[in-house]
Amino acid sequence: MPAKFQRKNPVVIIGVVLMVLLFIATLYPLVFTIMVSLKSTADFTVNPIGFPTDIRWLNFVDAWTGGNFSVLFLNTVVITVFTIIFTILLASPAGFALAKLNIKGGKLIYNYLILGMIIPFQTIMVPLMKICRQLQAFNYSFTLIAIFTATSIILPVMLYTSFYKSVPDEIVEAAKLDGCGMIRILGKILFPLTKSVNATVAIFVGMYAWRDYLIPSLFATDPNARTLVVGIYNFTGSYFNNWPVIFAAIVIQSIPLVVLFLVFQKSFVDGITSGAVKG
Repeated sequence: MPAKFQRKNPVVIIGVVLMVLLFIATLYPLVFTIMVSLKSTADFTVNPIGFPTDIRWLNFVDAWTGGNFSVLFLNTVVITVFTIIFTILLASPAGFALAKLNIKGGKLIYNYLILGMIIPFQTIMVPLMKICRQLQAFNYSFTLIAIFTATSIILPVMLYTSFYKSVPDEIVEAAKLDGCGMIRILGKILFPLTKSVNATVAIFVGMYAWRDYLIPSLFATDPNARTLVVGIYNFTGSYFNNWPVIFAAIVIQSIPLVVLFLVFQKSFVDGITSGAVKG
């Protein structure tokens, strides 16, 4: 189709307009949050949606000190990092087993994983709280790590399964002929090839653990055991009329997610486009 005709095609024009509108709708809340976080309370009252007339960096200091964010930030980092590590260490061998070991009932297990993605967390929430109460496991970072890992591991297992299925069986057979066992084949040969999948899993799982509110609010009742997103929710009650400080707290909570994506961006895109989510 000639380029000149494409430019005049109403479908193309509508598509471009919709993409621009979607981009604006996605970007504006972020820009608005950053602008408000840099305003004074008086500036926000007079000019709520415009650019700040006098940038106030102290909003971030007030948010950090007023919300006990040093403790909450450390809690969230520890929980998120170890959730990512445990998820990768558990999901990668599980995906390898489903893809390469011809496990009896492997297809049934895979279908069970799909079913597990459909079942909402709320259905197991009450029994899980009952178990944690009996084990006295509330207010521990490991409890949150275990729950986040268990509730997020299904998709990573499916991603690793898809990736390992795309690896030629000849590589595994050649390694066996060289005397390698399955553990060594996975650890020394196949797992180093999963950088793109690891990045994809790290972003998905990291975003889930970092910004989830429900699980930390239920299983971390001690203020010093909570995560940052729960702290921000409670923080809004103390600074109800000071919206610039509240928005500064939101920016603080969002920065690590942006950094996580920027660090793994290339590998994440490679994982999406080169087979990380292939069936």
